[in-house]
Amino acid sequence: MFGAMGSTVHVVVVGGPEDAHDRAASRVAELERLWSRFLDDSEMNRLNRGEECTPSPSTVRLIQCCLRGWEMTDGLFDPTVLEAMVAAGYDRSRTLGAGTVTAANHPSPGLAGVDPTHPKLPDGVRIDPGGIGKGLAADLVTDELMKAGAAGALVNVGGDLRVAGRAPGARGWDVAIEDPFDEERSIVTIHIADGAVATTTPSHRRWTTPDGRSTHIIDPRTGSPAVTDVASATVLAGEAWIAEAVAKAAALSGVDRAIAYIEDRGLAGAVVSTEGRMLLSANIGAFL
Repeated sequence: MFGAMGSTVHVVVVGGPEDAHDRAASRVAELERLWSRFLDDSEMNRLNRGEECTPSPSTVRLIQCCLRGWEMTDGLFDPTVLEAMVAAGYDRSRTLGAGTVTAANHPSPGLAGVDPTHPKLPDGVRIDPGGIGKGLAADLVTDELMKAGAAGALVNVGGDLRVAGRAPGARGWDVAIEDPFDEERSIVTIHIADGAVATTTPSHRRWTTPDGRSTHIIDPRTGSPAVTDVASATVLAGEAWIAEAVAKAAALSGVDRAIAYIEDRGLAGAVVSTEGRMLLSANIGAFL
């Protein structure tokens, strides 16, 4: 366990090279240096400033995933909310409400003009890799551990989790989904053999502003902190970046639509309302 990307990272490796955990920590740190909006010289910040930059293959992959996530969620997942996030007060790593709080009050620009093969960003488009960066980091590191000879691997970056191969126990990988109202208990345990889980919890990162309570999740349709009756949305997918994008979009869609939203994309999931009601997708039974 170690800290990176503003989160706690857990790595479990079954078999493989003796330095597997060190490799994982080094790779996550490298991805953070490439992608973090809190590091002035990161590739993502250079792209956001419109500077001449030939991005690394990892950064090109991140932009591709951002674009695909935006497309598959019909724009509800939108990483171009950076301006709105800073306006809402989330302007420093691990520090919420540190800056002057204003309101963006306009929709996010979206990724319609982005070409992942030539990742110079259009004027006015700035990307916050945030959650999808954590999910993609979990995917990349898990895949690289398996290619390095691990029999099994689990990488969890701030709640975006990817597993592959053999688990330490006979049953497989059991993933407990945290109760959004009580971090000490879980609401359900999911069993997966190979795949990913991501949970979005709008209530976890909140702070007080002169205009009331604010959250780190921005609704791209308004450019303002999200107002939703979803306390948490969990999605199971083949890759963590997909699970992250769809979980965030499901949370924004509201509790009455969230499960259908997940199922319509061929995925499984669980949603908890702000009133404490839990809803499960019809296809999640295979994972319980």
